[in-house]
Amino acid sequence: MTSRRPTHLSKSRIMSGMQCEKRLWLEVYRPDLKAELTPAQERVFASGNAVGEEARTRFPGGVLISTPYWDLAGAVRETGEILARTEIPHLYEAAFEADGTHVKVDVLSRERGAAWRLVEVKSTSSLKEEHVTDTAIQLHVAERSGIAVSGCSLMHLNRDCRYPDLSNLFVQEDITDDTQSTLPAVPSIIARMHEVVAQSNEPRVPIGTHCTSPYECPFKEYCWAEVPAHSIFTIPGLRKESKDALVSAGILEASALAGAAASPVPLSEKQQEYVAMVADGLPRINREGIAGLLNDLASPLYFLDFETCADAIPRFDGLGPWQNYPFQYSLHVLKADGTLTHHDYLHETPDDPRASVARALCHDTGPDGTLIAYNASFEKRVIADLAVVAPDHAAELLAMPGRFFDLLVVFRNYYAHPEFLGSNSIKNVLPVLVPDLSYDRLAVRNGEDAQAEWSRAVELPNEMERSFIFDALREYCKLDTLAMVRIHHVLRTLA
Repeated sequence: MTSRRPTHLSKSRIMSGMQCEKRLWLEVYRPDLKAELTPAQERVFASGNAVGEEARTRFPGGVLISTPYWDLAGAVRETGEILARTEIPHLYEAAFEADGTHVKVDVLSRERGAAWRLVEVKSTSSLKEEHVTDTAIQLHVAERSGIAVSGCSLMHLNRDCRYPDLSNLFVQEDITDDTQSTLPAVPSIIARMHEVVAQSNEPRVPIGTHCTSPYECPFKEYCWAEVPAHSIFTIPGLRKESKDALVSAGILEASALAGAAASPVPLSEKQQEYVAMVADGLPRINREGIAGLLNDLASPLYFLDFETCADAIPRFDGLGPWQNYPFQYSLHVLKADGTLTHHDYLHETPDDPRASVARALCHDTGPDGTLIAYNASFEKRVIADLAVVAPDHAAELLAMPGRFFDLLVVFRNYYAHPEFLGSNSIKNVLPVLVPDLSYDRLAVRNGEDAQAEWSRAVELPNEMERSFIFDALREYCKLDTLAMVRIHHVLRTLA
């Protein structure tokens, strides 16, 4: 360990330590082991900042602490100076320090006289348990700094808000009672986290479901390096408590539970079938069932995949916070004679893409044949939403959902393989059935990064950079539908 022990901890680091003490220690002393932020994660942070800025407009006339974010001591001084000399209604990003802990309050709103309301702003659509603890830490430090706090609120996005009327974008819930109930535990929490970072050696903390809850830990890859591929974490539907109990018992291999006279945790019939399959390494394939499904498909076959985006602060008519809308699709068309063609659409400007997507889809999709998707309920929902915003094409669009075949059904009911690692997602199925196709070589590799890159690209002034991202998005979405074509071919061969 080469880093010097910190004398102060931020609220976010204390929250990290509450999730896992090893995570806190690694954040302080081994940040080099942290996974790089993905485009999707960067977009989440950017969305949080945008929501915070929007929330301030609901508290007009306030003052924003201007000290750079990295100068915590300077922000604390500026906060004290402003509070001492001015009668302001609100203070944004107010900084306080006490008990070796720094906090920044999203909004400090004056209620009566010298009393203030502490408002925590989140870009989620509901109150979560960790939000109360988060706010309680802020309350403790603020009060220890001499601030009279009369109440606490959690301000989050309102699911019922619809653009263009953003007057009800936020819901403000009073969490004073919950925060006060949590407050007595805060001093011991803070003291414990300082004890953790005072340790010379990395804490020994077993892996478990806490590695992904309430947030995905950025050190998971490091901590899980020795976890076997066919681990207990791949057992479908296994409860959180059961996973943690197995880790405590020293059981990580899923196959260790196969044929056991008395499993340490209860397993359903399907879970027992899964661990048995992992143990013998042999797939379970119902060829007759697959044939029955595929024989009902009417040509031509349209393999369809949408890419969608969702904004914390909605910006298109009728959309609410974090509501999906399509900006791209890929469509492979397979005719009865084996002819395969490809069509696609990608919206390349920052305006509403939905009408253009609907128009292009109706142009590329004929009135007869079967539409094929992977987890088709998603595509059906997107098409139904498009019919609302594209009334000129509503009849064509509303006729599409009844023509769908869900390729996922095959793998839920008729085809299981130990190398799917307990998941039927196309990202797990493709390497097994079609090993020559891979997402690994792509610049964009998943849907979350696709929406982040699209939302960034449409605002870029640099045409070359825009073009590079758009090409990467087309390549990714095209592979999604080509993967379905190839998987369908493998299944036809089997059946």
